[in-house]
Amino acid sequence: MNGMSKQTLTLVGVILAGVVIVAAVAAYATTQIYTTQSENLIRFIESRLVNPAAAMEGERVIYASGVGVVSTTPDEAVLQVSVEVSNPSAVAAQDEASRRMASVIDAMKNLGIPDERMKTTGLTLIPIRDEKGLQIIGYVARNTLTITIRDLSKVGDVIEKAVEAGVNVVNSLTFQVSSEKAASLKSEALTLAVQDAKFQAEVAAAAAGTKVIGLKSLTIGGIYLPTRTLLGAEALAKEAYVMPGESQISVSVSATFLIE
Repeated sequence: MNGMSKQTLTLVGVILAGVVIVAAVAAYATTQIYTTQSENLIRFIESRLVNPAAAMEGERVIYASGVGVVSTTPDEAVLQVSVEVSNPSAVAAQDEASRRMASVIDAMKNLGIPDERMKTTGLTLIPIRDEKGLQIIGYVARNTLTITIRDLSKVGDVIEKAVEAGVNVVNSLTFQVSSEKAASLKSEALTLAVQDAKFQAEVAAAAAGTKVIGLKSLTIGGIYLPTRTLLGAEALAKEAYVMPGESQISVSVSATFLIE
């Protein structure tokens, strides 16, 4: 029994020793695997950075805003006129409104206004009720035309000829900058706005004992395109269409500049 016990204990000891060795080898291998994976991950991240050391350094920046303003005069007028006809018959009211508007359009063509600068912008038929509001006693048909006038010297003639041809409501007269002219003026105003922001940043940086070395970000704010609109009787006044006045196009920007 003693001999068997010694042999058994020896065998158990050998087995335990083997288990310990295997566990140690496995632990070492696992550590090496994780270490290798971590190193590979670090190398991968570093390979995506242009300069890992520089990316960790804080940037010194200065914020500035700028405004660019360009003065101009309107080169386009938009006139909105209507023909209103009342009649006990809805059909008769609509037919008469259409007939009068056709005469207005012919008069505009005779003044040299092409079809593409005239657009029907409203067709309505409104019932007229008795004093108690119970019974329909007639209808008002309204046909609205919007006319774009490129030659401002013709605005007065356009209004007068439109009224002579059948227009009985002058809704509005708007002086504005045409899209073609506005495009170049917006570019000019934007350039001035950026220059204004840069100038302010450079002055502030110099006062702080440093200087601007680059632009980090730029945000373009609102672009203001002014219009002047006259309503109703105002649009019929002679001075309204011979003196359109001066307008200002403005652009604002916000910028972040890098400094030393």
